[in-house]
Amino acid sequence: MRHRKRQLQRLAKGRLVKVSADHPIALYTQRLCKQHRIRCPHLWAAENAYVVAFVVAPPIRKSHLVLSAGVLQLPSDILRWVIAHEVGHLVHGDARHVFAWQRFLDSVLAWQRLRLKVVKWLVRLCYWIPLVGHPLCRLLVGFERLFQNLDKAGRQLGGAAYEALTLWASRRSEFRADAFAASQEGAEPGIALFRSLAAASTFEPLQRPICLRTHPTHHERVKALKRFNS
Repeated sequence: MRHRKRQLQRLAKGRLVKVSADHPIALYTQRLCKQHRIRCPHLWAAENAYVVAFVVAPPIRKSHLVLSAGVLQLPSDILRWVIAHEVGHLVHGDARHVFAWQRFLDSVLAWQRLRLKVVKWLVRLCYWIPLVGHPLCRLLVGFERLFQNLDKAGRQLGGAAYEALTLWASRRSEFRADAFAASQEGAEPGIALFRSLAAASTFEPLQRPICLRTHPTHHERVKALKRFNS
């Protein structure tokens, strides 16, 4: 739990405080999760003045919902809308899929480190074999260099395709979570939120090309919520 809390603090960029179970926002989150038959997440408040809210959902353990001080200071209707948006990610399994992919990539990197250790151990072992030891060492090193080059090229090509697909899926999931929040709290609080964020030029680097964004622009989200409201 401590390790998870440190990870959440790095993501939130601020110290975390556990929100008590009888707090109004905790009671609202519990009611929403019970309504949609999902496990209620741990609720954390982060000492961060910016508008930051996210969920982290491990495959087996209980998920975590983090709200910054900037979010907690929003009007009550917008605060409920933000919570509903994050719960929407849990309902649709978005956060769990992202967490699973991150763990898969971590396992790939761990396999690479293990492979390098095994090759080093084999090279040291072969070095002491009479006559064929040195040729075997050169053969192992050559295979390892070839494998590294192929692995690097594969990760660059596959990584670029994976990132593009992930960013596209992330933008789609944000629209879906917005629609979920609008179905629970109406579209107006979300429209007011994104308009205020757009006016303050915060939360999302809008100058980036659309293919490199994890979130849709504020304008795109307002348009989608207006369509939902019509």
